[in-house]
Amino acid sequence: MNEIDDPSARYSRALTGRYRGLGGSSTRWGGRMIPVSAHESGARSYISQPAWPFQTAKLDAYESEIETIFNTGHDSYEHLPGRQSATGAAFPRDDATLTPRWAKCPTFKQCNVATVLADELKNLPGLEIWLGATVCDFELDRSAGRLLALRALSLNGKTLTVRADDFVIAAGTIETTRLLLLLDSMSGQQAFRRCRVLGRYFQDHLKAEIATIGRGEPSATNRLFGYRFVNSVRRDLHLELSKAAQREDAVASAFGYIAMDIAESPLADVKRIAQGLQRGQVSAGDVWRVSRNLGLVTRAAWWRLVGAQLYIPSTVELKLLVCVEQLPHWQNRIRLSETRDRFGMPKALFEWGPTEAEERAFQSAIARIRAYWTRAGFDRICPLAWTGAGNAAASRVIDRAEACAHPSGSTRMGTSAEDSVVGPDLRCHEVPNLLALSASVFPTAGSANPTFTLMKLALWLGDSMLGKAPGAGTARAVPSPRAVAV
Repeated sequence: MNEIDDPSARYSRALTGRYRGLGGSSTRWGGRMIPVSAHESGARSYISQPAWPFQTAKLDAYESEIETIFNTGHDSYEHLPGRQSATGAAFPRDDATLTPRWAKCPTFKQCNVATVLADELKNLPGLEIWLGATVCDFELDRSAGRLLALRALSLNGKTLTVRADDFVIAAGTIETTRLLLLLDSMSGQQAFRRCRVLGRYFQDHLKAEIATIGRGEPSATNRLFGYRFVNSVRRDLHLELSKAAQREDAVASAFGYIAMDIAESPLADVKRIAQGLQRGQVSAGDVWRVSRNLGLVTRAAWWRLVGAQLYIPSTVELKLLVCVEQLPHWQNRIRLSETRDRFGMPKALFEWGPTEAEERAFQSAIARIRAYWTRAGFDRICPLAWTGAGNAAASRVIDRAEACAHPSGSTRMGTSAEDSVVGPDLRCHEVPNLLALSASVFPTAGSANPTFTLMKLALWLGDSMLGKAPGAGTARAVPSPRAVAV
């Protein structure tokens, strides 16, 4: 059901970046939680991007609540606290071109939304959750421009009809866009008749490996780049292109981060045991393999307990990747395909690819990181071995880059019914009782993973519908306590 029609075969994350079921993609990974920087949602004249029509500062009130839900702590994203502050200080904060920030990663036990909120879901009165239900039809009052009902099908042929005063589609960027396109098609292109941009401006972050980090001094390198832990919460480095550097180079946001492949290392067995303990299921095979590497386990335990860091064996390669913001581009879009899914509905047809704007952002970030490595003295401890993407003499970086599974933009937010799909209140301009709650409403992507911003937006929307959100103004009538989630 997640297959797309992609004639260019350029977008590779439709099947590997989204999952159906209660909890969605959080059942597979927790993701990095980090706020979008203020300047990224503001006006950026140097790349011809206006400000978001929504003041993202209104979402700050929900940051602490989400951190409590996922037990990630309330310390700063700009600085590392406590004993981690010394190693974090190795990344100078007064550098004019690169700024370190520290994302928070929920533990495996805490990352799955379905399990974290299980008790609340069970005890919330009036909530119905229907799984395995895919929306395939809409009933629209064309004269009033309102959605009256939607119908969903299950794989075994059952039908579910939902009627309501208001509908919120929160199905991820790709599916949310497909459903709105489907509604427009079923209405004879009347549901969004004035809108020119439905499905347009599809964007994703792009990532590319630019270098491997030398391990000439393994312990010193581990202290710099081993994942840090603050009260059991993993903190990941985001080495972000500063606002000043972006303005000077006239490029969008970008950041560098560290990745490592431990699949062939005994650390993979340790990780599986830790996850198994959280599930209550530990593999005897994993225990046996770990028992054969007690020396490594002892070192890993020492680094974890004493240094609050992940121990990285010298045989594990550290990779330096750059992730860049893709800017809105008219030609990048989703539309309905002639190819049908098993319900007979059109699949999402992709017309998408990187542009020269992303190439410039990659080149800017690589040049800035190259100079920063020398200024910070990292080149003496762990020099960079540039890969093809990081080698200036090689082909363009965007030819090697891939999407990060952070899609957004294709039902963008704005104030004009012609140039946006939803307003700042997330209501569709043309169908005002239909709302879209998805990264697809983001006018631009910034450099942060979208989920944290999206969760804050979800809480804001809920409070807005109850008249309780910051800046919500006059309260609307409180909806019926009965809610249906499909």
